[in-house]
Amino acid sequence: MKKQRSWTVLHRCLTTPAFVTAGWLLTGCPAPSSAPNETPPDETSGGGEPSGDDMNDSPGAGAEQGAMFTAITGAELFMEGASFDEAGGGFRRRDEQFASTFSLSPIDAETGQAFVVPLDGGEPVLVETISGRLEGQAHLAYSESGTDFTPEFDCPTSSYDGAVEWDVSVEGTYNFIPALRELGLQARAAEVSSPQYMVTFTSPGCPEFDSVSLSSYVWPGPGQGTWGFVTIQLRNGQFDSRLDNPLGNDLGETDFYQIHVETNP
Repeated sequence: MKKQRSWTVLHRCLTTPAFVTAGWLLTGCPAPSSAPNETPPDETSGGGEPSGDDMNDSPGAGAEQGAMFTAITGAELFMEGASFDEAGGGFRRRDEQFASTFSLSPIDAETGQAFVVPLDGGEPVLVETISGRLEGQAHLAYSESGTDFTPEFDCPTSSYDGAVEWDVSVEGTYNFIPALRELGLQARAAEVSSPQYMVTFTSPGCPEFDSVSLSSYVWPGPGQGTWGFVTIQLRNGQFDSRLDNPLGNDLGETDFYQIHVETNP
């Protein structure tokens, strides 16, 4: 009787999202209303008070003028490659790759005020904010593959592979602080799971062990995935982040996650 290989599928757990503002902590408590043209204190401006072009006095005004951008675009790339040596000269190989491109546009803008606290200490400072909703689209692609070699099996080599590519609607919110030139972004996919795709298992020389199964990939939204949660905070219209060995396994030579986000004027 031929020995049949048992495949082990590792399901990754997503970490709980947490929002941290770069350089400052937004208290989340709205400040009392003030005069429409009031500007934040000089010490928050980092070299100058916000100009009239940075803010709009009326809630619900055009997003282009209030938020200083017409779109937020970004791209992600996640790669995981791992090899395992097994007893008796065997080995296992696993590879994953995920890529996304997305574009979000503001659909409204509302001005307000909030207190921010320097993360290195200090008194809360009252600043103007512009916040609103975002909506857009993302294009996603995921692939996985693996190979097992077990010399003592009748058919020593077995492999699998699968891939999926899809589009999804994305919606979210932004919070812009003109005095700090910082733009916080939080977004989520309307459907977090990909369409189902087929994973094909093959064992050369043992066709009776060949099979297919259905799987799906989970992408909650920009910056969120099996690698954890990345806080997207644009400074002067740009955000870049790279995580090496994001899963903490330290088993592969191509383990990383990177993201780039920018605003379009």
